[in-house]
Amino acid sequence: YLFAMKCRAMRIGGTESKQDIDDIRQLALLIGLKSAQEALDLVLSFYPQGMIEPKTQFGLEEIFSTLDRPPGAT
Repeated sequence: YLFAMKCRAMRIGGTESKQDIDDIRQLALLIGLKSAQEALDLVLSFYPQGMIEPKTQFGLEEIFSTLDRPPGAT
């Protein structure tokens, strides 16, 4: 549930967004999520589709595209 809440509340831009992204990355690793779709499915198990903003899906796709790299790596 914490992962779903963090994803739903994800901020884009600013210094707070880096913390959100780092938190989501760490939680995803801890619970063993392997893809953005798995992550989105988990979020949708707690929140209906209408409560999920597009930024959540796009943010998860971006996070999971770099999940195998350490934070801050380019």
